Amino acid sequence: MSLTFEPERIDIADSGEIATDMGVVKLGHTVPSVEKRVEIAKHLVVWLREKNKWKVLYDCWNYQWPAR
Repeated sequence: MSLTFEPERIDIADSGEIATDMGVVKLGHTVPSVEKRVEIAKHLVVWLREKNKWKVLYDCWNYQWPAR
């Protein structure tokens, strides 16, 4: 399996204590009897800065399924 996050936009609040990270997530995996598959999703992460370290406060993602 593989998992990559590709941020397209990062915003940091004026206070410097909270930030958002938006972009693309790629999940690669092998399905039995099928070649390797890569699924693509969008992500939004909200970060909180505590004691000079960034921690994930909220993490949300959704798949971008092909049109049917």
